[in-house]
Amino acid sequence: MTIDDTGETTWIVFAISDTGIGMSEEHLQRVFAPFAQADDKTTRRYGGTGLGLSLTQKLCAMMGGTLSVSSELGKGSTFTMRLPQDVREVVLAVALDRSRDR
Repeated sequence: MTIDDTGETTWIVFAISDTGIGMSEEHLQRVFAPFAQADDKTTRRYGGTGLGLSLTQKLCAMMGGTLSVSSELGKGSTFTMRLPQDVREVVLAVALDRSRDR
């Protein structure tokens, strides 16, 4: 975890890296798509439904942040989550906007 306060907003940054199988450019294009899996072989070996990354990215966006990935096939991946330091303000603003739409 690091703090990035170089701009107007102070961000809390979480970066998680592994030295696993990595992902090809093709897989990176759809890694955040709901129910996406690398392939049937990967699904059988590692399990999962393919919803975790999609849901996490949406939750980050709802809090005013981002979730991104960089990866190299055969070398591993790094997932980076950036959230504003004061998430409460962002969540309240989103809730207020949604209540006005109803």
